[in-house]
Amino acid sequence: MEAEREIREAVAAHEQWKKRLISAIDDGACDSDPCDLERDDSCPFGAWLHNGIASYLKISATYAVVMRTHADFHREAARVLRLALEGKRDEALRQLGAGSFFSRSSDKLASLLMLWNQY
Repeated sequence: MEAEREIREAVAAHEQWKKRLISAIDDGACDSDPCDLERDDSCPFGAWLHNGIASYLKISATYAVVMRTHADFHREAARVLRLALEGKRDEALRQLGAGSFFSRSSDKLASLLMLWNQY
């Protein structure tokens, strides 16, 4: 089923972002632009959420929460990336760390997607 595949791939792709952000903090460079990362429709999952999702999923109560949480994730990831690219290593690490808004939104997104995948 397309929805299951999209959701599984989204979980994996968004988990990879934390690794990419850590690398950007360490290197002070990244192949992604914060402005692009900030857009919640810029990743394949976001494009699917905005334009390709089946109507039965779009009308579910979970859809609105996933949309909001996905957008939060992208905003926070872009904020961390900006800090990393500006050389603000300590601040970027704090914003990425346990209990941070990024960490909470990332965990919430993964949990929501796993729950949603059970539909």
